[in-house]
Amino acid sequence: MLEVKLFIDDNLNKYSSYYDTRDITHEGNIVFQPNDYTSKSWIAFKSEISDHCSYIIEINDDFESISIMPNDYLSLMEEEEDYADLFEIKFLKNKQIIDLEKNSKIKKYDITKKEFLKKLKKEGFKRDLTESQLKNVLKMVQYNSAADFSVPGAGKTTEALAFFAYKKIINLPYLLHVQKMHSNLGVRG
Repeated sequence: MLEVKLFIDDNLNKYSSYYDTRDITHEGNIVFQPNDYTSKSWIAFKSEISDHCSYIIEINDDFESISIMPNDYLSLMEEEEDYADLFEIKFLKNKQIIDLEKNSKIKKYDITKKEFLKKLKKEGFKRDLTESQLKNVLKMVQYNSAADFSVPGAGKTTEALAFFAYKKIINLPYLLHVQKMHSNLGVRG
């Protein structure tokens, strides 16, 4: 069985010909280092994942390793068991890789509308949320990461403040609010 070591590249430009000449940030990429680069499994695996990654960088080392971006790695490894079975590969992960995977998992928390509104009241949140805003913020607080791409005027600022009020775990003395400055008038807008 082919063994492939996985680790995070922290050896940027370790060798003069380490990477190809494309203008890509390599440090922090995930390196796949096979124990047998002549293996048909390795060659087939590299070919397969090249269709699924933004960039695959061939490293000029003794192992003919490859490097991929972390987001590509995390997407690929959702199918890790399938790849391992199909290509007869055993992935050997170091602690950094295990931590990356663990910390990148999206977690969902069960939060009811009642619990959410109770916490907002407790935190002193004064604004009224529309039904759409309530639905959006309730969905966002249920996950450990979220984004809001609502149209202009939809109330993203109110949603962000509600999100902050729910998620905050310490009492901060203030919340920084950046305002646009009109340079020609010298007044706040």
